[in-house]
Amino acid sequence: TAREVAQGLDIPYSKAYESLSRLMKLGWVLRAEGRPHKFFPVNIREIWQEAKKEIEAKMSDVEERVIPVIEKLATTPSPLFKILLLGEEDVFRFFNKMVDARGKNLSLAIAHRELLTMQSIQRISGVWGARARLLVTKEVLDTSELKRFSREVKVRVIKEMFGSGVIGDGIMLVIRNGGRLNALWSDHAYFVDLGKVYFEYLWEQSKEIEQ
Repeated sequence: TAREVAQGLDIPYSKAYESLSRLMKLGWVLRAEGRPHKFFPVNIREIWQEAKKEIEAKMSDVEERVIPVIEKLATTPSPLFKILLLGEEDVFRFFNKMVDARGKNLSLAIAHRELLTMQSIQRISGVWGARARLLVTKEVLDTSELKRFSREVKVRVIKEMFGSGVIGDGIMLVIRNGGRLNALWSDHAYFVDLGKVYFEYLWEQSKEIEQ
């Protein structure tokens, strides 16, 4: 029972019950009906087999979605392309240029509040509308006017991101360096594809914002 576990480990009863409940959710222990509840460990081989299946499923997902793109990048000759290192002034110029461009889709992952001014949000909404997907950190969401436009642009929130990114016909990756924003921009097709794969991964991990 939870009480016996608590006494055996010299921990509070509430802590023992909480830990056993967590192990139940993981499928590592079972609980018998009746009072008091009795808990039984699952066979260690069964636990290992389930963990193995989960790891294999995740590895298969990476193999199917990421490896083909990397293989193309490594083995396929590509046409002329550009890679640019941008200072802070150029970061905003290229950001606005990508937002103003006319294309099929626009994906933005924003972790830097200064990129999402009221003007830039209006431009994203006006130029792209529902064709734009905007992923932001909770901090950016709480300090911007973005919620007002969430019905016009697809917006989701994620706890944190390493940096910001914009993906359209090209890709721009933004980081903060010494208090200033710097970015790497490229129109290389496979860099764009890699960015799209990673954006999809983050999008799946994110949540819809509360209206």
